[in-house]
Amino acid sequence: MTELGMTSHLEDYLETIYFIIQEQGEAHAAEVAQRMKVTRASVTGALRSLSEKGMIHYIPYKTVTLTELGLELAKTVAERHHVLHSFLRDILGVGEPEAEETACSMEHSVSTQVMDRLIESIRFFQRCSFMNLQWDIKGRVTCDGHKNDVSCDACKILKMEASSP
Repeated sequence: MTELGMTSHLEDYLETIYFIIQEQGEAHAAEVAQRMKVTRASVTGALRSLSEKGMIHYIPYKTVTLTELGLELAKTVAERHHVLHSFLRDILGVGEPEAEETACSMEHSVSTQVMDRLIESIRFFQRCSFMNLQWDIKGRVTCDGHKNDVSCDACKILKMEASSP
């Protein structure tokens, strides 16, 4: 649970509301229930809790809107999920269903410091125009981005580790 009293479950609701608003301009409890594959009663309980925490404006049978605090947290959760999902799928080569499920679990289970550092590392991997990680069938990684350039210390380390038995 975060310092705001937010559980991973409530963060998932907040993220879902955020995405619905981004896609459709507004969110309703019925759409949240459908997206999350839960009952409307479950959604009602979660929406009440999010409202009590100052994350959303909620009146039964009306449009659900995010407060400024809710919008900020929803964007953070969505960004963490996106970065982790992309890293798992594009850099680690994890298949789509597993990448999605694992990203969802990871975004809620690591500390803020670890998440911040992990995201910064992932962004580095994504920015490095020389890095070209390849995974073999045994799950070992190599980088062939510097085939003729040995100036990249990170690639030297990766190549040495990959060549070790």
